[in-house]
Amino acid sequence: MTTIESALRQQTGTVPRPRSAGDLVPGGPELRSSVRRPRAGAVVLTVRGDVDLLTAAEFAETVRGRLRDTDDVLVLDLSGVGFLGTAGLAVLAEVHDHAERRGHRLRVVAGGNRSVLRALTAGGLHRRLDLSPSVDLAVDTP
Repeated sequence: MTTIESALRQQTGTVPRPRSAGDLVPGGPELRSSVRRPRAGAVVLTVRGDVDLLTAAEFAETVRGRLRDTDDVLVLDLSGVGFLGTAGLAVLAEVHDHAERRGHRLRVVAGGNRSVLRALTAGGLHRRLDLSPSVDLAVDTP
């Protein structure tokens, strides 16, 4: 058992099992997203479903596309994500670096989602990402 698995077991009593292609069933936890523009220069991308090895490429493509659409800030709302795996964490780290190079801001909202917060903490991204408690605060903070 890895250190991360051990820490998760202590916190939750279980260790999430990575999904495989055989776990997918029609109508399962597919990745869904929606976009809104609450003000000029700001894009809010809301993601729902599981972000894991099977959906990471789609997640990356979606986030990168929305980052190209913004002039200022991309708010990534992950409060509806059921599972955030290491592949999703890698995408977040890469997109964060890409946003910084382009002079854009990336703000991530977990909205109290313990699964997402645990993954971000276990992966050390809670120190790198600009985390916001709500979409409204993420959009309105200069």
